[in-house]
Amino acid sequence: MGRDESAPGSDPARNPHDAGDGIDESSLPSRGRKRKPSAEEAAVNRIKQVLAECADNAADWGADFGRLFFDLARKLKAVSYAARSMPVHHLKTMFEDFIRQCEIELDAESAWLLFESRWESVHTPEGEDAFTVCWTEAVIKPAPLRKPHNGKRLCIVAAQARNLYQHTGGGPISLPRGRLGKALKVTPQAAGEYVRKLVALGILRPVDGKWSYTEHKALEYMFDGAAFERLCA
Repeated sequence: MGRDESAPGSDPARNPHDAGDGIDESSLPSRGRKRKPSAEEAAVNRIKQVLAECADNAADWGADFGRLFFDLARKLKAVSYAARSMPVHHLKTMFEDFIRQCEIELDAESAWLLFESRWESVHTPEGEDAFTVCWTEAVIKPAPLRKPHNGKRLCIVAAQARNLYQHTGGGPISLPRGRLGKALKVTPQAAGEYVRKLVALGILRPVDGKWSYTEHKALEYMFDGAAFERLCA
């Protein structure tokens, strides 16, 4: 016999908002309580603030709008992961308002096309480097390695290797033990074991066998995309 899911003594036919029904008030929407903005909404609000701050300093701008819009794109992408993942067309209305406030000697259409191009070319937000950018993505989207190689940290390190490889345009990558260990919250020696495991699996291939922890010289590796795909679910 199935268990009665209704609360003891309650009548399902009654209006749940009737007085004395035993409803937990905390489960009902709170009048006057503000809804927490989503990551995207928070990013938009912060982007508007940054644009307003930049507009106030427009008088100090030079005539190299290409460089200025590149720096602006780096600044906006530094707002959050949601901001850097945002399709550029979502910024158009905000950017056009920004251009009107700046009163620069460049029409709105030309300014937007130039900014759109610079936005797409920015891969490293202001204040960050390739390792940080790629690590954020790796933690959010770990590599889907198959068993028995699907440990959480190993999947993140594999994703970091892939992301760095893509970020460098297919060139050699570096996975410094000290920095990797700090990101993984393990010792540098333990971090090195994850890298060695990727080498054993064929995902990474050392380019140069020379390295020095004390001199902060890390090994460089080539990432093998085919081996990576074979080991993914």
